[in-house]
Amino acid sequence: MLLVSKICKGGKFLKRKYICIILIFAVLLSIHIKAYSKYVFEKTIDLVQLNVDRNKPKLKIVQSNKENVTEKMQNITLELEVSEKNLRDDIFSMDEIEIYVDDQQAYPSMIISDRKEDTQFFQIHINEIPKGERIEIKIKKGAITDIVGWENDEYAQVI
Repeated sequence: MLLVSKICKGGKFLKRKYICIILIFAVLLSIHIKAYSKYVFEKTIDLVQLNVDRNKPKLKIVQSNKENVTEKMQNITLELEVSEKNLRDDIFSMDEIEIYVDDQQAYPSMIISDRKEDTQFFQIHINEIPKGERIEIKIKKGAITDIVGWENDEYAQVI
């Protein structure tokens, strides 16, 4: 420190001021601060698991098979894909599906199979539906709900 004080003593030359600033800066850089802890944590514990879901369930008919029963009746099997992983256990019911044959609502018997645990596919069996040129399947809004409460939008597709 004596060397620094002798050099920085307000000398006549500007070079001494620069050398003084550089030496003070070097001394400050050489100071190391180390932090030590008494305890070392080897394991972490998750206290909260957040599940943020901002997507509504989206529906899409992936596959449809028609099978003729008689000249005027047919059976249809649909495979419905739901793009949502967090579905509630209570699936939609037959009341939430509307079927239109040539723009007239039909009331056939339907069977909705339970979805498997890790899939988002439902099979819908529609029995004894009248034959027509245009068959439209409508699934009402709110038929499928995820665990957060998001509901699907109304879905319609012509088969």
